[in-house]
Amino acid sequence: MPDLPDLKPGGVYTGLDLSAYDFAERDLSEATLTNCVLADAQLSAVILQGARFTDCRFTRCRFAHADLREAVFIRCNFADPDSHSGVEIAFSQLDQARFEACDLSFADIDRSS
Repeated sequence: MPDLPDLKPGGVYTGLDLSAYDFAERDLSEATLTNCVLADAQLSAVILQGARFTDCRFTRCRFAHADLREAVFIRCNFADPDSHSGVEIAFSQLDQARFEACDLSFADIDRSS
């Protein structure tokens, strides 16, 4: 596994490939991520309340039971045109989450508030 920083709530991270990171049940509330990449990631029960993502790429990712309340995504790409798949969000909280100028092509959002 590559050397990854210990991601923490409120942390600021730039230019990281976080594809190998274990996000399960991780609290990253109020974190700020810019120009980061996540591919084939399972984000189960992750807490991203109030987190801010700018120019990040989420390829074939799945959020399940995630807390995305008040999270902000700006110019993020959630689509994989090669496989015609997008982000999957299921059983998650999206209250007041914002997706500004994001590519949500092929997204599957199911049973989420």
